[in-house]
Amino acid sequence: MKKGRITLYPVETKTAISVPFADQGIRAGFPSPAQDYIDIAIDLNRELIKNPKSTFPARVDGNSMTDVHINDMDILVIDKS
Repeated sequence: MKKGRITLYPVETKTAISVPFADQGIRAGFPSPAQDYIDIAIDLNRELIKNPKSTFPARVDGNSMTDVHINDMDILVIDKS
């Protein structure tokens, strides 16, 4: 078992990160054809980063935190404030 460590990265909030947003929820089974025409987007910076000066993303390296569902190669958004 590899010991865990986290690689830290600076956060960049000057640009918007917009990704499609399925506002009708996600259902198991056959997908709705309407989901092919998603026109709503969310800005991940606005949704995930409340304190830009004290927030940074980090990639997990190792399996020491799997008991709390943090796995190898996960990306964390950490607000140290």
